[in-house]
Amino acid sequence: MTVYLFNDQFGICSRNLDLIETPDNAFWTVARRLDLENKLRYTAQRIGFEKGLAVQGELMGPGVQGNPEQLKELEFYVFDVFDIDNQRYLSPWERQTLHTECLVGIKHVPIIDLNTNLSWFESLENLLAYADGASSVCPANTRREGLVFKANQPDGLSFKVISNRFLLSEK
Repeated sequence: MTVYLFNDQFGICSRNLDLIETPDNAFWTVARRLDLENKLRYTAQRIGFEKGLAVQGELMGPGVQGNPEQLKELEFYVFDVFDIDNQRYLSPWERQTLHTECLVGIKHVPIIDLNTNLSWFESLENLLAYADGASSVCPANTRREGLVFKANQPDGLSFKVISNRFLLSEK
């Protein structure tokens, strides 16, 4: 799910579509419940994004990909922020600061470690083993899908390591 403010226009996108607001659209329902439009307007004004910004995250819960986390209601978890003015993604540090100061009340994907160094892993097998584990999002005893690694710099390297246990548990 991406929520954006571009040239004073608020909108919501799924993976491939800019969505029209309808009463039964889960994306818009969550955005209105979390007051995302006003939070993006506040953020743009406070930080000085003239053209705007886009906040990307995961929409999770009932009716979304089988709700493996067994959440009781739809939730939105931020994982990226795009600065439209400067055409760049914020670094993890910048995103965390913006999230804490401006996007109050919006959840962020769990952060396992802010200072992981890839040199800690002797092999791909070690990295895959590190990706295995329980989900940090839900109360249910479910496996996490994997881990995303992001460099602590704007537009830095990022990649996802998918847990083999998660893949093997998929039907």
